[in-house]
Amino acid sequence: MRSYSPSWQFVLLSTDVVMFFVSFYAAVVLVERTWGWKNYAALITSSAWLSIGLWIIIFAKLGMYRTSRAVTSRDEIYYIAAALAIGIIPQFALFTFVPEFAISRLLLFVAVGSAILIVGGSRMIIHAIARATEMRSS
Repeated sequence: MRSYSPSWQFVLLSTDVVMFFVSFYAAVVLVERTWGWKNYAALITSSAWLSIGLWIIIFAKLGMYRTSRAVTSRDEIYYIAAALAIGIIPQFALFTFVPEFAISRLLLFVAVGSAILIVGGSRMIIHAIARATEMRSS
């Protein structure tokens, strides 16, 4: 298990937020089959912000910004998938009981799938950079 410095915690958090938005954009493109700025409107809805905020909170509560329990890249993907799976349950409940926040369930599933790949890929790159930086400073 490896602890992150505050600067690496900030890098991980910032990258995750950006990659979650990229994941939602990819989901909108895949589900609606259109490219362009029109899709950007879906990203600024309260539903996307709410989903991304919830995912960040779950990542933080699971300690994904404090330490890395992942031994391999596959482990990192597993932790990301598990965290997002935990997050989808309250989202479905909220979207069912508060229709103002509702988005397409298909869009949410595609966003989660995209996030697993995109956030997982970005974290693998960040971990590789962190290891290279640590090796150079040692």
